[in-house]
Amino acid sequence: GAVPDRERAGNAERIESMQVPTCRQHRRCPHDVAAGCGPDEAAIERAQQGLDLGFLRYEYPTKGVSLAVKPDTTEIYLGASYGPVTFKYSRSPTALFGTAASKGSTYLDLTGNFELAKGLVLTPHIGKQTVKTGGATSACPDNSKDYTYTDYSLKLAYDLDGWILSGLYVDTNAKKACYTGLVGGTDLGAGRLVVSIGKSF
Repeated sequence: GAVPDRERAGNAERIESMQVPTCRQHRRCPHDVAAGCGPDEAAIERAQQGLDLGFLRYEYPTKGVSLAVKPDTTEIYLGASYGPVTFKYSRSPTALFGTAASKGSTYLDLTGNFELAKGLVLTPHIGKQTVKTGGATSACPDNSKDYTYTDYSLKLAYDLDGWILSGLYVDTNAKKACYTGLVGGTDLGAGRLVVSIGKSF
C-alpha cells in the first residue's frame, strides 16, 4: 500500500509505501501537484456559514519508478462551515495515494480558526483517515483497521505585515508497526513540530 503528505490548515518520499499519517499531518506533500474546484471561499468566509462541495486531484512524478499502483489520487469532498468551525467529509473514488484496493477510503476533518488577537490565529484540528486496503502484512493483519488512524494538530500563526509566522504540532495514533520502516526506518505517524515563515501577496 501507499500514501503521501498534505498540510492541515487548508492548505514522502517513498510514494510507493503507506504514508497516510505524514500526509494527513501536513495536508499537502512537497511533491504534490493538486487541483480542485468549489464555491468562492471568500463568500463562505463572509457569510461565516455555508456548504463547500468540490474535489482535489493529486499528481505525482513517477517517471522511471516502477509502481504496482500509481499514487495519483482524486478526492471528492463536502464541507460545512459555521462561524470559525468547519467540518469536511472526503471520499476517494480512486486508489488512495498508491494503496492497493483502497477505493472508497474516507477522511473526516474538523477544524477551527480562532482569532485570539489582531493577526494572531489559533487553528485546532482533529481528523480520522479510514483506509480501505487488502494489503495485509504480518505486522498489520487486520488490513483497513490497522491502517486507519486519527490525527490531531494545533497551529498558531501570526500575520506580521504580510509575513506569516507559524508553529504547528501534529500527531497521530497510527499503529507504529504499520507505519515504521517504510522510509528509512522513520515512524511516519509520530508527532512532529513544524515551524514556517511565509509571505502573502
